[in-house]
Order: sequence, then structure tokens, then C-alpha cells
Amino acid sequence: MFRLHPILNRRPNAFGALCGVLALAACTNTSEDSNLEGVPYPTCGSAMEQCLDQMPVGDLSMPFYRNMSLTTPNPAVTEAIIVVHGSNRLANDFFNTLATAADQAGRSSTVLIVAPHFQCSEDRPPKGDVIWACRGQDWSHGYANTNGSGPAIYSYAVMDQFVTLIATKATFPNLTRIVITGMGSGGQLAQRYAATTQIDPVAGVTLEYVSVGPSTYLYLDANRPASGATCATSGGCQFSPPSNVGACSEYDSYAYGLENRSGYVGIPTTAEIQALLIVKWVV
Repeated sequence: MFRLHPILNRRPNAFGALCGVLALAACTNTSEDSNLEGVPYPTCGSAMEQCLDQMPVGDLSMPFYRNMSLTTPNPAVTEAIIVVHGSNRLANDFFNTLATAADQAGRSSTVLIVAPHFQCSEDRPPKGDVIWACRGQDWSHGYANTNGSGPAIYSYAVMDQFVTLIATKATFPNLTRIVITGMGSGGQLAQRYAATTQIDPVAGVTLEYVSVGPSTYLYLDANRPASGATCATSGGCQFSPPSNVGACSEYDSYAYGLENRSGYVGIPTTAEIQALLIVKWVV
């Protein structure tokens, strides 16, 4: 269905090693957000220090970790990774892991790493920070925030804002690639965001999506694997509409199918999603 991500078949390089950290974590940890003993970086004090930063979103503020400024011109940056945490929302752990990998690979000055922190009420965020539902219609599936007095803030629109900011040529004139990735719930976000984003393609920048260890995927039509069917790498999968959905009559509704979408994810038509997702770099 999707094109093989070039990170998986291009020659080995330091950038590919960075994304490999996520796959390694998926194999070695029993939960999608195992605590990697990371310590949050301090509030930003200088343009280039690794830190916890804030981005205005509507009438609220979005916290995120970054290894360099998103607004200071920096021609050294050639690639960027936006890594999204899982359901436990340990953004600092994922950031620390990739920032360490970039440093060990000698790429800390050329690879921009950004880790958004999608908070919910259980995190007891500071007043003025944007929050989403902790589960259900939450940030991972692109739903709207649950606080604030202004218009709805959809989590995928926040992702658009990060991508647009990073893709600004006046800030990063030599940046050519942005990878959106995540593990667990972050992996769910990466795949569904790839399907519904309103800003891909971005002029002068290739967007690539790497979904690691998601518990579910978004199906593009009403077909599902037949009972007992097996799939091989060479093909041969059997898909068909379920013969008896029983109590799961809404099995094809979003976030598992394309029916009954609303808000941000409801903007593109089903035909647009089906036609565009298969030509994007998604794995």
C-alpha cells in the first residue's frame, strides 16, 4: 500500500541510525513509553542550548523540546526529526534519546530534533498550556483541545505549525527533509497525520512519516483481512468487507476507518486521502 521508506533501503548513514533508535526501543522495552530516565531540559536561556520551549497555538501555548532554536537562522541544518511520544506522554525521554543519538553520530549540529509534548489534564500542566483528552478522542488521532477560550486547536494543526516553522527557508535554508515519527500512540499519530495533513507537499522539503509500534492503523476503505488470512512480503493478502460486523457496526468509522470524520481530519475527502497517501513516504 505504501512506498518503502528510503531510510530502510538507502545506504547506511548517521541519519538512518537516528530513526533506528526508535525501532530499537520498540524491541527492547515492554511498554510503548518505557521511562528512559531522561531529565527535562531547562527553559531556554540561549538560542542554541537544548531545552524545553514554548510555541503559541491559538490563545494557548504548546510545550516542546528542541536541540536548537526554531527561529534563529541556521544554514548548518539539513534534516529534521519531529518525534512524538506515546500514551504516557514522556516527550523528554524521546527527545533525550534522539538528541543523544545525534550527538553520538556526530550530527548534533546538522539534525534538528523536535519533541512536542501533547499534555492532558493528568499531567497537571501550567495554566495557559494547551491540553487534550487523556484517551479516546485525544491528540494522537487529531482531535481538538479540551481547554482555552478561542477556536478549537486540533493536534494535527499543531503538527502543521511545527512543520511549517521548521520548513521556513529563511531560518533553515539548507534543510531538505523532515521526518515525522513516533512510537505507540505517537506512531498512530504519524500514520494518521500522513493521511490527513493539509500541508504536504511542502515546497523545497520532503516530508517522510515513520510509524513505530502503533497498536492500530487507519484503514483506507471498508475492507479488512479475511478471517484466518495470512500475508506474505510478496503479497497475497486477502481483504474483503466483513460479512457480519455484529456489535461493531461502526468498525469503519474514524479513527480506524475513513467514515464519520470531523474537524481537521474531516477536511480532505476520502478520495483525496486514498489518492495522496499512497504516493507519500510512509512506513
